Amino acid sequence: MNDVQIEQAWHSLVGRLRLHGRDARLIEELDDLQGRLQHEIFGELPTFPEPRPDVSPSDIRLAFVLDALEALALLEPADPSYPRERASLLFKVGRHLEAAADSLEAARRFEREAADGTGLTGDEEDWARTEFWHAAKNFALAGHPASATALLPRLDEGDREEIAALVAAAADAA
Repeated sequence: MNDVQIEQAWHSLVGRLRLHGRDARLIEELDDLQGRLQHEIFGELPTFPEPRPDVSPSDIRLAFVLDALEALALLEPADPSYPRERASLLFKVGRHLEAAADSLEAARRFEREAADGTGLTGDEEDWARTEFWHAAKNFALAGHPASATALLPRLDEGDREEIAALVAAAADAA
Protein backbone atom coordinates (compact mmCIF):
# COMPACT_ATOMS: atom_id res chain seq x y z
CA MET A 1 0.00 0.00 0.00
CA ASN A 2 1.24 3.46 -0.76
CA ASP A 3 0.85 6.34 1.69
CA VAL A 4 -2.31 7.66 0.01
CA GLN A 5 -3.99 4.25 0.10
CA ILE A 6 -2.98 3.79 3.73
CA GLU A 7 -4.36 7.20 4.66
CA GLN A 8 -7.62 6.55 2.80
CA ALA A 9 -8.07 3.14 4.43
CA TRP A 10 -7.29 4.68 7.81
CA HIS A 11 -9.74 7.56 7.46
CA SER A 12 -12.43 5.16 6.26
CA LEU A 13 -11.96 2.89 9.27
CA VAL A 14 -11.90 5.78 11.73
CA GLY A 15 -15.07 7.23 10.18
CA ARG A 16 -16.86 3.89 10.42
CA LEU A 17 -15.69 3.45 14.02
CA ARG A 18 -17.15 6.87 14.79
CA LEU A 19 -20.49 5.83 13.29
CA HIS A 20 -20.74 2.26 14.51
CA GLY A 21 -18.56 2.10 17.62
CA ARG A 22 -17.50 -1.29 18.89
CA ASP A 23 -18.42 -3.48 15.94
CA ALA A 24 -16.73 -6.91 15.66
CA ARG A 25 -16.22 -6.57 11.91
CA LEU A 26 -14.59 -3.15 12.26
CA ILE A 27 -12.36 -4.43 15.05
CA GLU A 28 -11.25 -7.25 12.76
CA GLU A 29 -10.57 -4.80 9.90
CA LEU A 30 -8.61 -2.51 12.20
CA ASP A 31 -6.53 -5.43 13.44
CA ASP A 32 -5.96 -6.64 9.87
CA LEU A 33 -4.87 -3.21 8.62
CA GLN A 34 -2.42 -2.67 11.47
CA GLY A 35 -1.04 -6.18 10.95
CA ARG A 36 -0.43 -5.55 7.25
CA LEU A 37 1.22 -2.21 8.00
CA GLN A 38 3.40 -3.80 10.69
CA HIS A 39 4.58 -6.36 8.16
CA GLU A 40 5.37 -3.59 5.65
CA ILE A 41 7.39 -1.70 8.25
CA PHE A 42 9.14 -4.48 10.14
CA GLY A 43 8.90 -7.57 7.91
CA GLU A 44 8.69 -10.82 9.86
CA LEU A 45 8.69 -9.94 13.54
CA PRO A 46 10.92 -11.95 15.86
CA THR A 47 9.29 -13.19 19.06
CA PHE A 48 11.72 -11.17 21.18
CA PRO A 49 11.73 -7.44 20.53
CA GLU A 50 14.96 -5.93 19.34
CA PRO A 51 15.76 -2.30 18.50
CA ARG A 52 15.17 -1.33 14.89
CA PRO A 53 17.17 1.82 14.13
CA ASP A 54 16.32 1.33 10.46
CA VAL A 55 12.66 2.18 11.17
CA SER A 56 11.85 5.86 11.46
CA PRO A 57 9.75 6.76 14.52
CA SER A 58 8.02 9.33 12.29
CA ASP A 59 6.91 6.79 9.65
CA ILE A 60 3.22 7.53 9.00
CA ARG A 61 2.49 3.80 8.85
CA LEU A 62 3.93 3.38 12.34
CA ALA A 63 1.69 6.18 13.63
CA PHE A 64 -1.35 4.37 12.21
CA VAL A 65 -0.23 1.02 13.67
CA LEU A 66 0.30 2.50 17.12
CA ASP A 67 -3.04 4.30 17.01
CA ALA A 68 -4.77 1.11 15.86
CA LEU A 69 -3.21 -0.95 18.65
CA GLU A 70 -4.24 1.66 21.22
CA ALA A 71 -7.78 1.72 19.81
CA LEU A 72 -7.91 -2.08 19.90
CA ALA A 73 -6.70 -2.04 23.51
CA LEU A 74 -9.50 0.39 24.37
CA LEU A 75 -12.12 -1.60 22.44
CA GLU A 76 -10.96 -4.90 23.99
CA PRO A 77 -10.14 -3.79 27.57
CA ALA A 78 -9.47 -7.29 28.92
CA ASP A 79 -7.12 -8.43 26.13
CA PRO A 80 -3.43 -8.04 27.07
CA SER A 81 -2.14 -8.75 23.57
CA TYR A 82 -2.74 -5.26 22.19
CA PRO A 83 -0.80 -3.27 24.80
CA ARG A 84 1.88 -5.99 24.77
CA GLU A 85 2.28 -5.73 21.00
CA ARG A 86 2.25 -1.93 21.10
CA ALA A 87 4.94 -1.94 23.81
CA SER A 88 7.11 -4.19 21.66
CA LEU A 89 6.86 -1.85 18.67
CA LEU A 90 7.52 1.23 20.79
CA PHE A 91 10.62 -0.45 22.20
CA LYS A 92 11.84 -1.23 18.67
CA VAL A 93 11.78 2.46 17.72
CA GLY A 94 13.26 3.71 20.99
CA ARG A 95 10.11 5.16 22.54
CA HIS A 96 10.89 3.56 25.89
CA LEU A 97 8.68 5.51 28.26
CA GLU A 98 5.57 4.76 26.21
CA ALA A 99 6.69 1.14 25.89
CA ALA A 100 7.00 0.90 29.68
CA ALA A 101 3.45 2.20 30.17
CA ASP A 102 2.04 -0.30 27.67
CA SER A 103 4.01 -3.18 29.21
CA LEU A 104 2.56 -2.25 32.60
CA GLU A 105 -0.94 -2.28 31.15
CA ALA A 106 -0.33 -5.69 29.55
CA ALA A 107 1.05 -7.03 32.85
CA ARG A 108 -2.04 -5.85 34.73
CA ARG A 109 -4.32 -7.46 32.16
CA PHE A 110 -2.38 -10.73 32.38
CA GLU A 111 -2.66 -10.59 36.17
CA ARG A 112 -6.44 -10.14 35.91
CA GLU A 113 -6.67 -13.10 33.55
CA ALA A 114 -4.64 -15.22 35.96
CA ALA A 115 -6.79 -14.18 38.92
CA ASP A 116 -10.06 -14.71 37.06
CA GLY A 117 -8.97 -17.89 35.32
CA THR A 118 -9.96 -16.38 31.96
CA GLY A 119 -6.59 -16.64 30.21
CA LEU A 120 -6.02 -18.69 27.10
CA THR A 121 -2.80 -20.47 28.04
CA GLY A 122 -2.82 -20.97 31.81
CA ASP A 123 0.57 -19.28 32.23
CA GLU A 124 -0.69 -15.71 32.51
CA GLU A 125 1.28 -15.12 35.73
CA ASP A 126 4.48 -15.83 33.77
CA TRP A 127 3.34 -13.47 31.02
CA ALA A 128 2.63 -10.80 33.66
CA ARG A 129 6.14 -11.16 35.14
CA THR A 130 7.63 -10.92 31.65
CA GLU A 131 5.71 -7.72 30.98
CA PHE A 132 6.82 -6.25 34.34
CA TRP A 133 10.40 -7.04 33.24
CA HIS A 134 9.84 -5.26 29.91
CA ALA A 135 8.35 -2.28 31.76
CA ALA A 136 11.30 -2.08 34.15
CA LYS A 137 13.79 -2.36 31.29
CA ASN A 138 12.04 0.36 29.31
CA PHE A 139 11.84 2.66 32.34
CA ALA A 140 15.60 2.24 32.84
CA LEU A 141 16.32 2.82 29.15
CA ALA A 142 14.11 5.92 29.25
CA GLY A 143 16.18 7.36 32.09
CA HIS A 144 13.59 6.63 34.80
CA PRO A 145 15.61 4.58 37.30
CA ALA A 146 13.21 5.12 40.22
CA SER A 147 10.30 3.70 38.22
CA ALA A 148 12.39 0.73 37.11
CA THR A 149 13.51 0.13 40.70
CA ALA A 150 9.91 0.18 41.93
CA LEU A 151 9.24 -2.86 39.71
CA LEU A 152 12.21 -4.93 40.95
CA PRO A 153 10.13 -6.81 43.57
CA ARG A 154 7.81 -7.98 40.76
CA LEU A 155 10.69 -9.66 38.87
CA ASP A 156 12.40 -13.03 39.13
CA GLU A 157 15.82 -12.98 40.81
CA GLY A 158 17.87 -13.23 37.60
CA ASP A 159 15.80 -10.54 35.97
CA ARG A 160 16.29 -8.25 38.97
CA GLU A 161 20.06 -8.39 38.53
CA GLU A 162 19.81 -7.47 34.86
CA ILE A 163 17.46 -4.56 35.54
CA ALA A 164 19.52 -3.40 38.52
CA ALA A 165 22.52 -3.02 36.18
CA LEU A 166 20.41 -0.97 33.76
CA VAL A 167 19.10 1.12 36.67
CA ALA A 168 22.64 1.83 37.84
CA ALA A 169 23.60 2.94 34.33
CA ALA A 170 20.48 5.12 34.06
CA ALA A 171 21.12 6.67 37.48
CA ASP A 172 24.74 7.41 36.56
CA ALA A 173 23.63 9.05 33.32
CA ALA A 174 21.08 11.27 35.08
